[in-house]
Amino acid sequence: MGRTSVGVAMALVVVCASAAEARADGNEAAAEALFVEAKKLAAKKKYAEACPKFAESNRLDRGAGTLIHLGDCYEKNKQTASAWATYKEAASAAQALGRKDWEKLASQRAKALEPKLARLTIVVDEGNDSVEVSRDGTSVSQASFGVPIPVDVGEHTVEATSAGHKPYKTTVTVAKDGENVEVTVPKLEADAVAAPEPATKPEPVTA
Repeated sequence: MGRTSVGVAMALVVVCASAAEARADGNEAAAEALFVEAKKLAAKKKYAEACPKFAESNRLDRGAGTLIHLGDCYEKNKQTASAWATYKEAASAAQALGRKDWEKLASQRAKALEPKLARLTIVVDEGNDSVEVSRDGTSVSQASFGVPIPVDVGEHTVEATSAGHKPYKTTVTVAKDGENVEVTVPKLEADAVAAPEPATKPEPVTA
């Protein structure tokens, strides 16, 4: 193991101990239990199982230390974009705490991943009016249209809807780190509305 790897490992040990101590003081039992279980799974290299537990621990009790471990888990699980975003969040959280050591570690890890980021650009045809777009179930703002957004390697589903139009859905695959993929949402087709049936007049009542 090189000096860099040893340094990172030692830093994570310190982060782990400090984060666990902070949670114990706050009596966040559920967050602590999840954190400990996630650490065990990560030690066994079961990153796909460990990452959601780190994430849930952080949701219950947000902390820079937990975020650094979550970022490390994502990185080892080949979720580069998720790791990068998590390290960035960890750096901000550490800065708010005045933890310069954690902030430096998280910032360095995020910077190291930037050249590896894969990006997905969603281009929306200008003919679409009031269109709502989502990526993997998460809403995409108009400000993000045409902007290369970091994403993890794998399949991504893009959907678009607009009142009075047929919905659009497509799935694209980002094959490797550093790849740039573009998806174009075409002009949505108008959805034919069936004409309402004429109202039936009541038959006259005869004596």
